[in-house]
Amino acid sequence: MSDSLVNTVLALGSTISPTVTILGGPYKRLQAFLTIGPGYDRARLDYNDTPFVHAVTVLQTPAFIAGTSTTLAMPDLTAATGFLTSWEPGPSASTAWGVVAQTVNDGPPVCVEGGISRLASAGGTN
Repeated sequence: MSDSLVNTVLALGSTISPTVTILGGPYKRLQAFLTIGPGYDRARLDYNDTPFVHAVTVLQTPAFIAGTSTTLAMPDLTAATGFLTSWEPGPSASTAWGVVAQTVNDGPPVCVEGGISRLASAGGTN
């Protein structure tokens, strides 16, 4: 481990501009399509109704991202045993959403010497 500071040039990650659409169903289902630049290996779509009562998170790990674009979508769970549509925002609810593209060091997202983490985010409402 070095105790001296040195100049370092880091490449910033690219920005993201997701396209967020509403899918049909008895509760609000959002879908986000985004192009992700090099350096990002995971993605996340979060949304909640306003005022905040119900929330949804869809995660995509590196194993499911292939290429430079990805789609995150809330699945239709109405046929799943025990699932209650009341757990989700209603179909006409106003929602706030956020989409994140990220990379972290191998392993847990902690600071390690020489490690680089990148995060790009975008948000909006439906």
